[in-house]
Amino acid sequence: MPANLPIQWLRSFIAVAELGSGIRAAREAGISQPTVSLHIGKLEETLGRTLFDRRRSLRLSKAGKALLPRARHVVGLHDDLFLDEAPVEDVVERQRAKAVSLLKGALDELEGRHFATADRS
Repeated sequence: MPANLPIQWLRSFIAVAELGSGIRAAREAGISQPTVSLHIGKLEETLGRTLFDRRRSLRLSKAGKALLPRARHVVGLHDDLFLDEAPVEDVVERQRAKAVSLLKGALDELEGRHFATADRS
């Protein structure tokens, strides 16, 4: 049976991936940096994969790149459960944030393809 993943682990993963820093992700989420690190560590342990390459700077590993769009999708579905009861302003902000997140993901993917193609030349 698959493990249950707390939604906050995925939120922390997405924030670190998008912001490139556990400290910035923690500030954005209003939690401590050690908590963000704990979330990432637990997520990696549960999935059995390293999600970030930590050698030089914090970059997504191959597994992290594969997980990011799925994590965004799961968090988006989770957030959609609460849209009906939210004030209109919150709904609009969530949809805007979701669109920005999707666009960032698409840009990251295009950038990855571009650099992967350039590396082969």
